[in-house]
Amino acid sequence: VARGFTITNSCLYGNSAPNNGGVIYADLHQDSRESLIQNTKIDSNQVTNKTDGLGGAIYWNCFSWDNGQSQPGLKIWKNSTLCKNKAGKSGSAVYLLKGHLHCDGITMNENTFHTLTDIDDEYGGTIAMCHNMSKVDFNNSVAHNNVSTGKGGVFHIRGGRLFASNIQADNNSANTRGGFIFQTSHVGSEGFVLIQRSSFVGNYLRHSSDVWGKFSHANSNNNGMHAMMIARCTIDDGSTSRPGAVIN
Repeated sequence: VARGFTITNSCLYGNSAPNNGGVIYADLHQDSRESLIQNTKIDSNQVTNKTDGLGGAIYWNCFSWDNGQSQPGLKIWKNSTLCKNKAGKSGSAVYLLKGHLHCDGITMNENTFHTLTDIDDEYGGTIAMCHNMSKVDFNNSVAHNNVSTGKGGVFHIRGGRLFASNIQADNNSANTRGGFIFQTSHVGSEGFVLIQRSSFVGNYLRHSSDVWGKFSHANSNNNGMHAMMIARCTIDDGSTSRPGAVIN
């Protein structure tokens, strides 16, 4: 990973790992070069640890800087798909600890978790971000029919920055909060989310009698700071028996 890698016109299917990263495990505590996945299907991979496994397809913890700015560590784009991958705890497709993930022109569908019954779980997300030094650009892409334990049907953010534009998200679900996205912060973390020019239809909570809507932005009481902005988006079919069918 230090030298970067390129995967094109490929199919990464049916791979597994015991704990983290069913296909790719990158854990490099120094600067790393850009890696690229293009026109590739990442399908039916898993981590077999059903309680603590992270990143059903990809576990990424590599960070690089250039003139004080984080650089794209991993690019997934141009007709690539992440589908039917499975994790135990967080990041059914991708778990991003530190680094920059740039997705453009991809499809994420039917990613899920081994267990979906623990409605109090603090984790979830098809893509999970868990550190200040993480950033995701998610553009011109589709996310549908992803199923999450806990919170955040597509994105679960506990720190870092998400910039999303021109995305279509439909029929994604989580157990308790954020049928599409859940954002919070842990001690000392900072997070920012900007979503624009996108469409959200039919994203929902499977336990809607217990909790809240499609976009969940949790108040921080642990010295963390985070913000969410949504602009020029279409949001349809929001329903729950508690306040905040769309945003809480």
